[in-house]
Amino acid sequence: MARSKPVVGLALLCMTGAVLAANPPGHVVSQVVSSPPATQPPMVDGFGPAVNAGTLQRYSGGNSLVQNNQTLTGTVTGDTASQVSTGTNSIGGGAFSGAAGLPSVVQNTGNNVLIQNAVIVNVQLKP
Repeated sequence: MARSKPVVGLALLCMTGAVLAANPPGHVVSQVVSSPPATQPPMVDGFGPAVNAGTLQRYSGGNSLVQNNQTLTGTVTGDTASQVSTGTNSIGGGAFSGAAGLPSVVQNTGNNVLIQNAVIVNVQLKP
């Protein structure tokens, strides 16, 4: 046990010496700090330059809650269908060419079917 204390002390002295040799007292360590390159907002053809974050913050939508409800209450009762055939549904490549707004498509190939569709669009423009 008496021998282990000097060995431990010598090991600690060696470790301290190694640390001081790597970075002696009074030695100034220069650290290279690279700054990120100045970036311009990306530009997309046809849209112009991007808006910076500060400007965009002023146009933020906010955090209000808007709740819209629609109640669709259609019913189908007492209908019959006999000797009927149903067809196919297809939407061609140019079906929406020239469309504006919010096009909506509902298709059905069955008989005696009630289809209810609802869309709520809430747009708020504030100065």
